[in-house]
Amino acid sequence: IMVDADVGKVYECLLDVNGWWVHRMSQKPDTLRLEAQVGGRFWEVLDEETQDGALWGIVTSIRKNDHIMINGSFGMRGVVMGVVTICTNEAENGTQVTLSHQIMGNVSEETVAGYHGGWQMALDSLRKFADEGERAEIST
Repeated sequence: IMVDADVGKVYECLLDVNGWWVHRMSQKPDTLRLEAQVGGRFWEVLDEETQDGALWGIVTSIRKNDHIMINGSFGMRGVVMGVVTICTNEAENGTQVTLSHQIMGNVSEETVAGYHGGWQMALDSLRKFADEGERAEIST
């Protein structure tokens, strides 16, 4: 996707997952955590008091204003492992964001369609968040 904002702004928004990540296992806002370092968790807090949660993935590579790579199931059943890489590249009129998602496991056509639709929603939300400051509406 193309985003009107500069690379630094888009990358900051990318790391602020509560601003653009539309998917949740609960309906509670601001429950996502992204530890932006190698080995950091991308997870959702389901109960603040007990710290119950769900792990979406683990950061395996990160470079400021360039990319983040996360390994995990990203909430999909049957998927043993997935690798998501989101890159931000300076473009003439803003930032080009590219996403690659490789998955292995019990991967049906329905699973692929679910990921494709989910990423379309998430990237559209990232664009709105970076361009307009509009925070994501939660989808479960």
